[in-house]
Amino acid sequence: MRTRRLGSSGLRVTALGIGTASFGSDGTDEAVAFEILDRAFAAGIRLIDTADSYPSLPDRLGAAERIVGRWVASRDVRDEVVIATKVNYPMTRSLNSGGLGRGHILRAVDDSLDRLQTDHIDLLQAHQVDRGTPVLETVRAFDSVVQRGAVHYYGVCNWPAWLIAKACALADHWGLHRPISAQLKYSPVMRDVEREVVPLCLDEGIGLLTINALAGGLLTGRYRYEDGPNSGRFGSVKVGSSGRSMGEIYTSRYWSPEHFAAVDALRKACPTGTAEMVATVIAWVASRPAVGSVLLGASKPEQLSAQLDGAARSLDPETARLIDELWWGIPRKFV
Repeated sequence: MRTRRLGSSGLRVTALGIGTASFGSDGTDEAVAFEILDRAFAAGIRLIDTADSYPSLPDRLGAAERIVGRWVASRDVRDEVVIATKVNYPMTRSLNSGGLGRGHILRAVDDSLDRLQTDHIDLLQAHQVDRGTPVLETVRAFDSVVQRGAVHYYGVCNWPAWLIAKACALADHWGLHRPISAQLKYSPVMRDVEREVVPLCLDEGIGLLTINALAGGLLTGRYRYEDGPNSGRFGSVKVGSSGRSMGEIYTSRYWSPEHFAAVDALRKACPTGTAEMVATVIAWVASRPAVGSVLLGASKPEQLSAQLDGAARSLDPETARLIDELWWGIPRKFV
């Protein structure tokens, strides 16, 4: 497994990482999660991405961190893995639980350290934008936990380019540690990050951690447009942070005739079937400028096999050109 520096920082990560959003849910209990982590580790993955709020079920918040902590301790691999977690979502009904204010960040770090059974977090990430807290307060809070040694580096998730730039500018002005990473959706059919975030990352030395490479499973070729969005991520009734079900979110994001035309084009470029499609997509995302690591999603161990093949795959120029063209057939959604 290839390794890379995350942006211009001193933190090295593997080209592929393992995401844990499903850990602790009904379909991915601790035994299944351990098997996924074992398989990822055996394949050379050393980056584990989690969050204090995973699996995003009200009665199971923190379960993913606890599973990761128990797996790392039982395998005695703390010095071999990079643990990335996140903070923002409310973990209790306390008035000041949630957000990116100083108080919540400090409490959340201590709680995550307990659940993860470790004395430090390698990468702490702001899970979402907190529009109610000044960015300087958030940057100062992250700097304080870095100064303390409880966190080694920090980054952001789902932040627009202007806000990342503001955080960097404030950190530089006040002599504080700046963010080293940004985690965002990136796939052949979701390339909005290339407009502003990728140029910013390249200019400011920020590493990109990517999610959703397979577009919720769309790019595996398992779905047919005529069947409708009624299974997998597209049929999920789990409610996300926006108040809509995950099925509604994924359907509005990816379910269109143009997206399925892109899937058909990808299928023609990968004549051996689903495994080749998956590996090709992962390889394409991993090769993009500024990308430090592609975070793989799996709720079952067998879902990892084809994704792992993408780590060693090199795309020929014709395949790379074809994948590059997929994006230009997708209708743009202006906000």
